[in-house]
Amino acid sequence: LKNKNNELIGLSMCSQIYRSKIINQSGINFYNFHPSLLPSNKGRFPVFWAIYNGDKQGVTCHIINEKIDSGDIIFQKEIHVEKRDTVPLVLMKLFSQLHAYFEETLNCIEKEETNIPNKTYLNSYGPTPSKVQIRDYFRLVKKL
Repeated sequence: LKNKNNELIGLSMCSQIYRSKIINQSGINFYNFHPSLLPSNKGRFPVFWAIYNGDKQGVTCHIINEKIDSGDIIFQKEIHVEKRDTVPLVLMKLFSQLHAYFEETLNCIEKEETNIPNKTYLNSYGPTPSKVQIRDYFRLVKKL
């Protein structure tokens, strides 16, 4: 995509880590959609960790930089989830609204503004869950 200043815009929603030589190209701005309310649950399996830790769920679009999920936030939105929602259900809720999140983010980029709620989220990083944590998650979901 190109913005009004004719700069290229790259939007990403994947578990990809981009190399410095890619994200530092002149004239291209890269943005990532992350399925958590950053800085909470940076890294892999953010929806799992939000459920596991009882955190709020949402989506964040941030500028991609050399640190994982640490770039300046452009857009952020909490989503409503039920206590019984599992990882796949939360992801479906997020993906079903992705077109709207893209549109809102592109508007923010065009206007050179941000759309960030006036809230603070705990700074945390989610590694790959252990077998014990996965079992705990399934027990938690079954109880609800």
